[in-house]
Amino acid sequence: MLFALGGNFVLHKLFFDFVPGFAKFRNAARMGVFLTFGAALLSGFSLQNLLYEKRPLYESPHFRNIVLAILGLSLVLYLLLISGLLSGSFEFLKDNATFSAVKKDALASLFVTILSALFLYGIIKGTPLLRWAGLASVAVLLIDMSIFGGEQNNSKTNPDEYFNRSRPLTDFIKQDSNGELVRVNMRNQQGMLMDRNQGLMDRVMLMEGYTPLVLQRYLPPSRDWSHTCDMMNAKYRVAADEQRQALTITRATSYLPRAYMVYDARILTDSASIFQFMQSKGFEPSRVAVIDSDPALKISDTSYTAQWSAHFTSYKLNSMSLTVSTPKDGFLVLSEIYYPGWNAYIDGEPQTVYRANWNQRVIHMRTGTHKVDMRFQSTPFERGTWISLATLALCIGGIVVPLVKRPRNSEQQAA
Repeated sequence: MLFALGGNFVLHKLFFDFVPGFAKFRNAARMGVFLTFGAALLSGFSLQNLLYEKRPLYESPHFRNIVLAILGLSLVLYLLLISGLLSGSFEFLKDNATFSAVKKDALASLFVTILSALFLYGIIKGTPLLRWAGLASVAVLLIDMSIFGGEQNNSKTNPDEYFNRSRPLTDFIKQDSNGELVRVNMRNQQGMLMDRNQGLMDRVMLMEGYTPLVLQRYLPPSRDWSHTCDMMNAKYRVAADEQRQALTITRATSYLPRAYMVYDARILTDSASIFQFMQSKGFEPSRVAVIDSDPALKISDTSYTAQWSAHFTSYKLNSMSLTVSTPKDGFLVLSEIYYPGWNAYIDGEPQTVYRANWNQRVIHMRTGTHKVDMRFQSTPFERGTWISLATLALCIGGIVVPLVKRPRNSEQQAA
């Protein structure tokens, strides 16, 4: 819970700056998880003390007065809110729509607070409610979850109808591409031609979409947007139809394949130099690859030839396979995002994957016809999987072992 205070407390900076890997996830999600987990954990310990420890502190009038004070304070705050007296102190409450939403949520919170206070008061007083403590707590939780989540999916629009609006367009793209691996640019400054999640629904690869974790190297730098779409294998692109005053789809002819061969490389190790070169008019991605590290193997003949072929035989989320044929040594460029954990194998032998064109993958290819396999094999992910399984085993053992070692009732009575 202290971590969820963010920059208002030192704990967030400590974790964010010094704990390895902690800065790799969404900040908002981390705070939400820590707040929810921390509150649930503290509530669990408190309830266990109330139910089983039976400490005199919880039976004292002082503790009872604390519960009543919290309930009274919640009621006073709610009355101040609905009366409008707090609107002058909080700017966001001056908006009518926001004020109505806050009042509605405040009433739900007050209702849950009253039920919780009655539940705790009954436990403190030692009433028969104690016998039904478990059922009562489950009821309170169900009510809380229903109030919070009951209207989370309250749209009157059927999801099938919503996503089917673009079905003619996605069907056209699938038929026209005829199985070719291509991407679609469906958004520009005028608007969106398809929904953000349309690609996931209809298995159409979009340049855009929705993701809470935007990669740092998402799009390659270039001299213009059309050049960027070419490098990103975007065969279909959104455009404005001036006569109809609407967005439409166009078919590009200058786009690069998902995988292609080049025979020249420019080695640039710093970002500024890469940006400057890729944004210049002299950069032609179909002829030269911009690699940010020096390949181990050098190419002597850098003249271009079109006598190559690259065909995908398999394409999955975590693996892909190609058959590549080249008359001389060169570089296989894949319009796939470079990401640690992707490993390449040529005819079964491991091969280094370099980063090219700012955010794409490139592999050194020898003369001849070869089978190229790429698989996502993340060592940190595999290590985390084993750690999670080991932790799960320890948790199960921590539950089972005490149950096995616990004396039976008959043995206790005999003793």
